[in-house]
Amino acid sequence: MRGRKTAQNRKAVKADLEKEDYSDERFDLIYSLMVLHHVIDVEKILEKFSVMLKAGGYLAIADLYREDGSFHGNGFTGHKGFDPEMLEASLESHGFGEVKHSQVYSIEKVTDGNEARKFGVFLITAVRKQ
Repeated sequence: MRGRKTAQNRKAVKADLEKEDYSDERFDLIYSLMVLHHVIDVEKILEKFSVMLKAGGYLAIADLYREDGSFHGNGFTGHKGFDPEMLEASLESHGFGEVKHSQVYSIEKVTDGNEARKFGVFLITAVRKQ
């Protein structure tokens, strides 16, 4: 297609980091969108992200602010969102710097109680230290 640009240097990787390590290569960027609240051992995943990134590489995580469990409803076994400031401290303990966050959007969703609610989503970015 004329005028359409594609990135030739990106690669999608499928790996279940909760069950296995990924050591094939190091990356310049890792991003996660609305996944982290499904991960049971967040600290373990953050450590794996740190190992997988090149020094100076970027991590970007978009996920839910802490909420009361209404986003997924009854039976959900993951996290009910996050306090980004606590997540920032965890990232710093795993070798990340320049950590910052901001609210980037909200998701409107009908909950189990048939109530339309908005759930805030933050973006936290960090750089893997040298």
